[in-house]
Amino acid sequence: MTDTIKVPGEDSWFNTNNSPSTIIIAKGGAGGETVLLQTPTGRYGGGGAGTTNGSAGNVVYKGGSGGTPTSTSYGGSGGGSGGTDGAGNSGSATSGIGATAVAGGGPGGDANPKSGSSGPGRTPDSPPGGGGGGARSGSAAYTGGTGAAGQVVLTYTVLAASFSASPTSGGAPLTVTFTDNSIGTITNRYWSFGDGATMNVTTTGLTHTYSFPSTNTVTLIVSDAGGSSTNVQTSLIVATSVDTVGDGAPNWWRAQYFGGNGATTNADSSATSDYDNDGVNNLGEYNADTDPTNANSRLAVTGFTIVSNQARLTWTGGSSVWQFVEYRNSLTDTNDWRTVYTNTPPTAVTNTLFDSGTGSATSRFYRIKAWR
Repeated sequence: MTDTIKVPGEDSWFNTNNSPSTIIIAKGGAGGETVLLQTPTGRYGGGGAGTTNGSAGNVVYKGGSGGTPTSTSYGGSGGGSGGTDGAGNSGSATSGIGATAVAGGGPGGDANPKSGSSGPGRTPDSPPGGGGGGARSGSAAYTGGTGAAGQVVLTYTVLAASFSASPTSGGAPLTVTFTDNSIGTITNRYWSFGDGATMNVTTTGLTHTYSFPSTNTVTLIVSDAGGSSTNVQTSLIVATSVDTVGDGAPNWWRAQYFGGNGATTNADSSATSDYDNDGVNNLGEYNADTDPTNANSRLAVTGFTIVSNQARLTWTGGSSVWQFVEYRNSLTDTNDWRTVYTNTPPTAVTNTLFDSGTGSATSRFYRIKAWR
């Protein structure tokens, strides 16, 4: 006896509109042939291979391979995932630019329909569209089933920046642990901590210390081979001014100049100590915004001259607090000191002011006031 009929099932297909089209992006393989009379025994045609025909956006698609029949009673189904008795296979994943698609579609059709049934692809599962199973008509002709509409399932994840922080508030100096919870294949993490400090790392966790009282917006930008994603958390970290010792000098200021965390004190860092022997104790240095370890750091008028009926005033100080230049025309003046100039932080260490408002005054007295 010889083979009398070998008919493959039709292709499954996929395109951007999920409808028949002359523009085919991916095709599932045809169902395998079945043979009316096997000579020799066990001879069946294999399922057709799925093909990769194109891409949609940045995703490359691949059709699943057709199933191979396992007896003369039915043909193998068309491209599509899973199923039994020669149902279609899912096909291998194909990498695209920034994405991966699993090809093929839904389950294959019934691989062993009975007489008179065409064995179309089944669609109750998601995604639908596996190839159809084989069919038989009476006892003479066996054909492959008709492939149903193939679909694909995207298995890639979108790059998305996300992070958490702990603690988010406390006394300065405040050490915070940041944890990157982003999704994606990340190659770099750029952190901006809100206090002027930034860092590029590849690790998922890090710590940062906020040395001064401040409210900070933190930004994380994660990158992969295809782009980047940004997460901004506004006013996330609040570092406050705390005086654990209780002597008027806050922890952050004591830590800045004398080391440690500032929560304890000693003979050098106590509020009443004059560490630099300049005649001003540490608490006075804090209030004046000067360096308690440097005798040349002071809040003081350093120069005064008259230039074309204007008072030219020069002074030195710190850089982090408000400074007010105030005056009186007489030390016995019953009026309050008047502000002639406001110096907003950050301020220069050395400053100059021309006061043109002296008018007919025969005397004028000035002072510099620091205010936190």
